Amino acid sequence: MEHGESVEEAARREVWEETGMDTEVTTPYSIFSVPPTNELYIIYRARMLAWNGTSGHETQAVDWFLPEDIPWELIFYPAIRQILERYIAERTKGSYGIYTGSMEYGNIHFMR
Repeated sequence: MEHGESVEEAARREVWEETGMDTEVTTPYSIFSVPPTNELYIIYRARMLAWNGTSGHETQAVDWFLPEDIPWELIFYPAIRQILERYIAERTKGSYGIYTGSMEYGNIHFMR
């Protein structure tokens, strides 16, 4: 987050910087900690409003994948893989939860 920026504004800015996509942040989806680096990740669901067709200035490339074609072995954090897998399953059902967890354990817990 930058000084004076809301969490939602930071999420939108980060997506822009990484992907070149303008988004509308809708709802929180997952929160997980990375204790070795003192980081906290807050992942939101969002809608893409526009894309300029190129990656942002902090990214070498952006690509699109069907769920069955995601290169899982390239995803560093186990929690990110779990979040994506859960999101794909929930998207099919049209019902979403909010999850918390830790990079250390790779566990994401459903919260009601």
